[in-house]
Amino acid sequence: MGMGVGGPRRSAQMQSLSDDIQLNKAEKAWKSSTKKTRVEVESESDDSEHGKTQELFKSVRSILNKLTPQKFQQLMKMVTNLTIDTEERLKGVIELTFEKAIAEPNFSVVYANMCRCLMGLKVETTDKPGVTVNFRKLLLNRCQKEYEKDQVDDKIFERKQKELEAATVPEEKQRLTEQLQREKDNARRRSMGNMKFIGELFKLKMLTEVIMHDCIVKLLKNHDEEFLECLCRLLSTIGKDLDFEKAKPRMDQYFNQMENIIKDKKTSSRIRFMLQDVLDLRRSSWVPRRGEQGPKTIEQIHKDTELEEQREQMKVQHAFISKPSGGHGGRNDGGRNDGGRNDGGGRGGRWGREGRDNQGRGQPPQDEGWNTVPISKNRPIDTSRLSKITKSHKKAGAMWQEGGLRWRDFLAEDVDVNKFVTEKKVEFTLGVESEDGQKEELSSEELSKQIQRLIQDQADDQRLFDWIEANLDEQQISSNMLVRALMTCICQSAIIYENPNKLDAAKIKKRAKVLQKYLSDDKKELQALYALQALMVELEQPANLLRMFFDSLYDEDVIKEEAFYKWESSKDPAEQQGKGVALKSVTAFLTWLREAEDEDESDNS
Repeated sequence: MGMGVGGPRRSAQMQSLSDDIQLNKAEKAWKSSTKKTRVEVESESDDSEHGKTQELFKSVRSILNKLTPQKFQQLMKMVTNLTIDTEERLKGVIELTFEKAIAEPNFSVVYANMCRCLMGLKVETTDKPGVTVNFRKLLLNRCQKEYEKDQVDDKIFERKQKELEAATVPEEKQRLTEQLQREKDNARRRSMGNMKFIGELFKLKMLTEVIMHDCIVKLLKNHDEEFLECLCRLLSTIGKDLDFEKAKPRMDQYFNQMENIIKDKKTSSRIRFMLQDVLDLRRSSWVPRRGEQGPKTIEQIHKDTELEEQREQMKVQHAFISKPSGGHGGRNDGGRNDGGRNDGGGRGGRWGREGRDNQGRGQPPQDEGWNTVPISKNRPIDTSRLSKITKSHKKAGAMWQEGGLRWRDFLAEDVDVNKFVTEKKVEFTLGVESEDGQKEELSSEELSKQIQRLIQDQADDQRLFDWIEANLDEQQISSNMLVRALMTCICQSAIIYENPNKLDAAKIKKRAKVLQKYLSDDKKELQALYALQALMVELEQPANLLRMFFDSLYDEDVIKEEAFYKWESSKDPAEQQGKGVALKSVTAFLTWLREAEDEDESDNS
């Protein structure tokens, strides 16, 4: 290997020179008498406020540089342990996170999730003591500032374009051309990174549909190919959430414009195909042909490799399966159970697609056997039989977990486990599993996710009860976490997202029994009201919506008078965010409640 300039030879030469040059040393060396500046002193002192702030930013940079899907939980614990207690520090953390998110749009999902975890963080403002500002508000302000910066950039680019056109010296003209192109490219990258990040924040319900419509209009305005590509990716991920009944006319306009762009053929065929894919996606009611591919963890890559090897092995080996009771196994052989082999040399197994192709020339047998899912190389499980087990769901779920069975080990990698168990009505088997197959205690986030999935699938009350009893122990069932998750998910499902937002009281009525079952006393009812208050904060306090919820919850006997009064007078410091605004919005309700109670007492007396 060749030696570089800074190798041993150069070092030896420098050493020789230093040996030859001997500086005269004064007996009393001169020392500067100048005092150190305040900034120098503070930067040397770890105990100073400035030093602590810089140390915080250094820690955040380090965490952001390491942030990946597989390290998310571990690093988020480190973030929550950081001291972010001043407006300067909070803004600094937001700026670092924001810049990282728009610079690395492929990882915007991870950065958005980090912001979701920090959403409730709030500090006192610097210039107005007693007034607080929160992470979410500052983050959205930063996104908006970047969004509006494009208009300023456009004016700057117009001015520089005129300077370019006025230049007469060729070298100067070339320099200005290259500079302007660099600045335009940088502005375009930032703009698209910002929009991708905004889309991910919207998916996490951190901002409203109005902002997303502004972004879509902007992306459609000029027919720049990068902007159109960003538009396609944005609509592919959030189009379903925007395309509700009231917004359909506006969405129709967008898609008409996209069709016109395709017809004009002024863009590349790649962009036209992307636009067409989004049009097809909408026509199929936003059901993708395959799941969206995000950044994979190292574990997922290893798992994919293993599955690929297994598929290759399966192509050359016999698929031995046993015949499930009540249905046919590998084929209709008059009741003989010989391990599932048939006369065709072991081609009767149902392993993913091959089973369907080799079973009766693609025609599924008319029995329960077609509804089986292989749980090992030689045993199937009949989900139709499993789902017929009513009063013993909890026991069946426990047996499933005790047996170390995991759906993700038995289904093809592109199958959505949640969707599968919902369709088969076997949610009671679906707990949270760790990598070694052991069931873990559900986190608040995971619990909410599972309940929301069941509600969106319009599961009846019994299915909800079955899932809760099968996946939570007695302590968890009686916990505040379950109450808050149920209240949040049910109330979210009852909101009609219009301008202004409204309440579908029928959905509260439909789920009243579920809430009544787990809101077993006024303490639980108070927790439910806290959850509703937090939801209003998340939605930016829609006018009159909380009052509508209070009316409906009271009418359906979900929340009683005592709990409303406890909520009104509560001073719990952990539950004060948005409390003042919430109280003002329901003043009339609380007044009416007291008057109604007074009338009842006077009637009884």
